[in-house]
Amino acid sequence: MTEGVFPKIDGDVLFASEANMLEPVKQIYTGTGYDSTFTGVGNATGTFELNALTAAEIKGATHLKIEVTGKTMNDNGGGSESKVEYQIETKEIGGVYSDSLPLEIIRSNNDATTSQRTRDLSFTFIHYHTLTAGELTNGVQVRMNSKSTQIAASNTSSFTNHQTVLSIVKVM
Repeated sequence: MTEGVFPKIDGDVLFASEANMLEPVKQIYTGTGYDSTFTGVGNATGTFELNALTAAEIKGATHLKIEVTGKTMNDNGGGSESKVEYQIETKEIGGVYSDSLPLEIIRSNNDATTSQRTRDLSFTFIHYHTLTAGELTNGVQVRMNSKSTQIAASNTSSFTNHQTVLSIVKVM
């Protein structure tokens, strides 16, 4: 029974200090701040900064776990292309944002030759961000971004956030 030894096996004691390392949730965001919807030719973006976490709040962590549950919709009824993209940026408090997850297509309907009505698709994805030395020293802030793009005037694409959960993780 030694504290801080992993993995635990049957009968091993889990100490309170170890339980505190098991992904404590720091924020749950259910707002619409980074939703994006666009109808017509072009795109719309949504951006939202989660509350900053101080160095004391992330002490002992090695990663942030960012879990997003949301919904996308691509209406390609006019026979054109549409897509929904997602990006996660981080910065140390007082610093400049940089990509943790570069802008990635999370849903695409790119068959411009047929009319397709692809409606709501719910999803959950998880991204682990490795905390930098500066973030561990100064604290960290996360910015969430979405981008909905349409090629035809009569079509719509969108991203809707249902819940974004920010947790800290310590990898042993």
